[in-house]
Amino acid sequence: AFVGRRSELATLRRVWGAVVDTWRPQLVIIEGPAGIGKTRLVDRFYNDNFDEVAGIMWGRNRDTTQVAFGALAEMVQRLVEADPEVIDRLGDRARGLWPLLPRFAAAATMDDAPSTRELMTESLRALLIESTQGPTIWFVDDLQWASPDVVSIMESVVDDLAVPVLVIVTARSVPAAVAVRLGSLQRVLPTTPMKLDALSIDEVAELLDDER
Repeated sequence: AFVGRRSELATLRRVWGAVVDTWRPQLVIIEGPAGIGKTRLVDRFYNDNFDEVAGIMWGRNRDTTQVAFGALAEMVQRLVEADPEVIDRLGDRARGLWPLLPRFAAAATMDDAPSTRELMTESLRALLIESTQGPTIWFVDDLQWASPDVVSIMESVVDDLAVPVLVIVTARSVPAAVAVRLGSLQRVLPTTPMKLDALSIDEVAELLDDER
């Protein structure tokens, strides 16, 4: 059951409308403690607006695994699994994705970090454009476990990008190093911050009633 969060859903709806109207990305940052319902809120928003969402791209940063580039790698892997032909359509523009795809990781060369990151950014931009056939959600979960590089690459990908993408990130609390990069991302995209509080007594009672 899902209860409460009416104002938060209304805010997400308003920002989504701006993305659709302007055909430009915007950013929503959802913060709150573990278990408060950040991911559940995004899931509910997506399902409530399913008919209007052309696609959702998502990945999670995890504290239990040391996957390079965290949520970005998960997102790319899911996109390629859902549409295996996208790599062929991108051709040479897909080369920067190799470090994010396990089956190509052995062929990836990371000797020159700056040029490799630039190539990754270009490939992610190409993938984003290719995968965005209409208004799309890009959901990055658990930013508190991301490296600063993840946010930095996101900034480079969306900077001056004319695609209808609502970028949503969630975090318990953002570490200082990541917060610096997140601030740079906020300067690139119109940003709506959102802090989730605990449910009210009435909302908890409604939830208990639904569970019976």
